[in-house]
Amino acid sequence: LYFSSPAVRRNYIGRKPPQSELYDVILPSKRTQWRTQAKLAAARKSAWGKKGCVFGLYDRNSHKVVPIPDTTIHHPSINRAVEVLRIATENVATSAFMPDTGDGGLRYVQCQVERSSEKVCLTLVWNSDSVKGCQPGSSRLVKE
Repeated sequence: LYFSSPAVRRNYIGRKPPQSELYDVILPSKRTQWRTQAKLAAARKSAWGKKGCVFGLYDRNSHKVVPIPDTTIHHPSINRAVEVLRIATENVATSAFMPDTGDGGLRYVQCQVERSSEKVCLTLVWNSDSVKGCQPGSSRLVKE
């Protein structure tokens, strides 16, 4: 432990405090389902690229996306939204960005949950310089 106050150091270091001076540690929130925003990378589901996307985090020191479909840290609304988006990318054959070749469209997904309504604001980050370059993939995905 690190104590910044000289009085605390003088009184507590080197001796065990009596039971009456100890405080219970109370966590202010749940340890699961607390994360209300997440930025997830998109990756191709197959080598051909037109089978939809998987969403997750990059593996350490690589560009390999590790899917996290039902993580206990994310708010349940995020897990539901990512699953719906995964199915939608399959239905419209959305291809994810490939860092090696620079091909593909969808790069990242940003999810933010409004706590009162539990609705998700979903932001799609596309590999394009302009809105016109996102078409027709992004409009098909939004319609789905």
